[in-house]
Amino acid sequence: MKKFFTGHEVFDEISDIQIGNSILVLDGGYGEALYFLEKLLKSKDYVIIKHKIGQQFVNKQIAIEFLTLNDLSIKVNEVRRTNKEKIIIHDYLSELLIKFDPELVLKLLLVWKDEAQKNETVEFYILTKDAFTILEKKLLSLMDGGIEVEVKFQKEIKQPIFILIKCCKPEYNLKPIKFIISDDELFIEWLGEFTNKIPIITNEILREKIRFYEENINNLRIVKGKKEYINISSETLWILSQIEGMHLLMVKMLYPDIFDSLLRKIATWEVLGYVKVVLDECEDPWLKDTKKLLNKKGINLKTKIALNLPLKFFHTIQSIPSLHKIPAKVYMMEKRSIFEFLRHITASSEEECEMVLKDLLKLEEKFHEFISRKKALEDIVVQKENPLNSLEVKYVPKIIMLTIYYGYGLKVNVKLLNSEKVRVTVPECYICEGMSSSLPICTAITGAIKGVLAVVFKRPVDGMEIKCKAVGDEICEFEFKFLNP
Repeated sequence: MKKFFTGHEVFDEISDIQIGNSILVLDGGYGEALYFLEKLLKSKDYVIIKHKIGQQFVNKQIAIEFLTLNDLSIKVNEVRRTNKEKIIIHDYLSELLIKFDPELVLKLLLVWKDEAQKNETVEFYILTKDAFTILEKKLLSLMDGGIEVEVKFQKEIKQPIFILIKCCKPEYNLKPIKFIISDDELFIEWLGEFTNKIPIITNEILREKIRFYEENINNLRIVKGKKEYINISSETLWILSQIEGMHLLMVKMLYPDIFDSLLRKIATWEVLGYVKVVLDECEDPWLKDTKKLLNKKGINLKTKIALNLPLKFFHTIQSIPSLHKIPAKVYMMEKRSIFEFLRHITASSEEECEMVLKDLLKLEEKFHEFISRKKALEDIVVQKENPLNSLEVKYVPKIIMLTIYYGYGLKVNVKLLNSEKVRVTVPECYICEGMSSSLPICTAITGAIKGVLAVVFKRPVDGMEIKCKAVGDEICEFEFKFLNP
């Protein structure tokens, strides 16, 4: 079988649909699946079969009438014969499953699957998502693959995504991929931007740039490129906003856990024109002093002693100023204000409110993670320690306790489950005090712990709040684990 190309460079790079395949397309409920397919296949010859009485042809649509499955099969096979080697979109599957015995429909689709292979057509069957849950699974196992199209609404803003099932390269299977439709064109997220073209970025180009970065890391600064930050993902925008104007060495010290992958992203962004990496030997005094620590081996005896002292003595011994604690009432007022704001903009729609809340909490977590990374790096330098050295895992509990106590004035219980995983309990959490939510909302703590662990132990960290008083639990509890470096 030969690979089927839609003509959309990004989709064709991700997908692996073959000529003769039958693909189930799940519509999230807003009619976006057909709209997506029409824009995806705009350069191809396709027909859409619909069940409409009294109307024969509208653009590329073919309207057919049927009273029985046999009657339908005859008419669909006639369409196949007159449209051999074309693309056929079936936009009536939900009606079939309501009108006829689902098992008979499945048998008919199995026969049609063979017909599609014989005629070398590629056929898409649109089905309303979650309307036939059990049949959905059967259909996905019957078909050669699936595409799920869904739109998440947030007030007047929508973010469409599609998910490929089986009919794609393994690394993209079941992975949500964002897209937008603008000026009648389909743009899919690729390398942090929405595009319909694969940028010419070879591994050789990236390797050459990365080699230059590594050889000159002490004298390079990241500045904004000529290309505006448009049509890029929110995650990419967040990282770009943090590193713009930074020395590359500073980026390495702030993100030691993901620096290798970040270098590749920076190289890609430079090729795309979002950033420029320039030689800049005019560095600030703090960075100049920090460079003197980079060849230092091990940690100071004073630091080792301090790490084994009770919390209240640590900052005194180490002469580290603690963060200015924000009063508990401010956090409580902030959370209540957010909830009131959400109720207002979502018109009390619970589903929409939860989606917006999830995004706001993620943003809050990223903000506190970044602040925690900066504070951890500053403290390491104040202690005259090498910011590129890692502490031993046995110090994980103490580092977490110090972070939350001096950052938020909270006492926590930390249990090291193994060398990769840790559980943190906050018995008296005020961040969610008096709140009621469908989601855990103490993301300030989640972000702070992720940030400090990544900087101190030089490994990527994943974690989440698993219990929260806001959702009815007696305590707030978190779990974190080190990922492979």
